[in-house]
Amino acid sequence: MTRQQGSRVFVRRTKRDGPPIKGAIVLEMVGYTAARQDYPIFLKWAGYPARGDFIGVISNWRSRPLARAVARGLKRNADLPVETLSVPLNGWPLPATRLSDHASFWDAGWPALMITDTAFMRNPNYHRASDRIETLDLDFMTELVKGLELAIEELARLEESYDRRGKTGKL
Repeated sequence: MTRQQGSRVFVRRTKRDGPPIKGAIVLEMVGYTAARQDYPIFLKWAGYPARGDFIGVISNWRSRPLARAVARGLKRNADLPVETLSVPLNGWPLPATRLSDHASFWDAGWPALMITDTAFMRNPNYHRASDRIETLDLDFMTELVKGLELAIEELARLEESYDRRGKTGKL
């Protein structure tokens, strides 16, 4: 979370020189499944699954339209369990939701998502030498790729619909 973090540099330069970002989708730790899933206590109370076999779509409140569209696309793949979480205040009340490059976009006021298997809340190999390809669930990752293709199709349809109505730039 330094000023020299790649996404922070990219966002700063794009704000200065480039066109506004319509939305960013950041994949963060997407290939681990487990019989048991850990969460902060209040997320357990909210009813999220005990089994770690889903992909999570994490957004801030500003990014909810993007998250809904992406989740709709992902869920078109019946073999990919999907859970969503939208956090207030750019995720500051739940710091674990800010632990990837999407937070740089949130802080700039641009829509962004983190798509994740929940990283250290599920994967005991997270940022360790034991984080190796043989620990990953490649079938799960394949279903995610299929779901992402459907999500991109969903975003393209949505963008086309907005363009027809003369409402560019909003999801």
